[in-house]
Amino acid sequence: FRTMLGDRSLKLVSGVCYLPHPDKEETGGEDAHFIWDEQAIGIADGVGGWASYGIDAGQYARDIMSNAVTAIEEEPKDSIDLTRVLEKAHSSTTVPGSSTACIIAITNQVGY
Repeated sequence: FRTMLGDRSLKLVSGVCYLPHPDKEETGGEDAHFIWDEQAIGIADGVGGWASYGIDAGQYARDIMSNAVTAIEEEPKDSIDLTRVLEKAHSSTTVPGSSTACIIAITNQVGY
């Protein structure tokens, strides 16, 4: 892979746009994301079933993504352990709920 790139480096260019379901506009929907300047992005989709218990699934998704940014900032540059980041984000999220989550990062590591 490095041979293919030579001296060039990869750069992640990203953007986001999502529209909450009309029934969920008041709370901002159940999705959350982050775009981190140091070449990482994450997205979470809160589990809407929590609404039947009076729990805002979107708040869980927003908190886990916010906590993921904090965890990434604690990682060594160019050596982000995404599993550890997601584990830290999950353990730091104290509001009730659950979500799917995906975090990706571009680093100088080969084969990660």
